[in-house]
Amino acid sequence: MGQPMKVAYRFDKNGWLVGECFVQFIPQLNRYNVPDDCTMIAPGQDRNAYWYKYDTNSNVWTAHKKPTTAAECVDLGTVDHYAQEPHEAEARALMQSLVKNDSGYKIERGKEDLSWTTVKIPEKTAEELALEEKKQARAAAQSKLSQTDYVAAKIAEGAATKEEYAEVLAQRQAWRDEINALDPQIESLTATVAAAKEAQNV
Repeated sequence: MGQPMKVAYRFDKNGWLVGECFVQFIPQLNRYNVPDDCTMIAPGQDRNAYWYKYDTNSNVWTAHKKPTTAAECVDLGTVDHYAQEPHEAEARALMQSLVKNDSGYKIERGKEDLSWTTVKIPEKTAEELALEEKKQARAAAQSKLSQTDYVAAKIAEGAATKEEYAEVLAQRQAWRDEINALDPQIESLTATVAAAKEAQNV
């Protein structure tokens, strides 16, 4: 009676665990027929929480914790966009799902190879926050002007008088004044923010 088949553990070109297979015993060689990309040494069993990587030099599996937060995705480094091995595919999927739910991080893609990297989004400066606030205020004033354009149209067409809409016209002028005051502030802050970003990239 021959030796029973045994389980071997397959790894990809980078050593990451791929799955399991069965190997046969070769009587003539007095050993199991283990392919080069397999080992009979068992990895850890918690494959939901860890990836396992095999070192062919030391014949040892090492456990690597799978990220559970966007911050932990940073430690994954650069992930190949085109690789179809289970480890890379799962790493990309985890990056995408975890970063999607965390506004403090983003995925940067390589310009040439489209590789994936998770990076922390820098905190906004006081100038950036002020610029956002003033842009929002300008947009709100412009929206209110647009919503009351019908008044100017009615007066221009002779369907109404300025006296009838005196209050609305006064408010429209206030919104125009607000926009005129905000525009130079927005222009100045935009230049300041752009200069700061340029300095960081030098």
